[in-house]
Amino acid sequence: METNETFRRTLILLGRVVTILPLMLFATLFMGRRSIGELPIFYFLILLAFGAVVEADIVDLKIPHTHTGIAIVASMV
Repeated sequence: METNETFRRTLILLGRVVTILPLMLFATLFMGRRSIGELPIFYFLILLAFGAVVEADIVDLKIPHTHTGIAIVASMV
């Protein structure tokens, strides 16, 4: 792989991390400040889904970044 291609992929990866993690942080704060033991099972499962969705978005550059944002926002409603 070319150096330019590696640099481009690294910038895309950093851009995804910088944009999606604050959205995830906002979503978890929106659900309320509780410890993991106090969370209802539904909210705990949503947090697990958040992690899976964000991980897939960051690792796989073929996944459209906007779809991840939409999935996180939709799960907050």
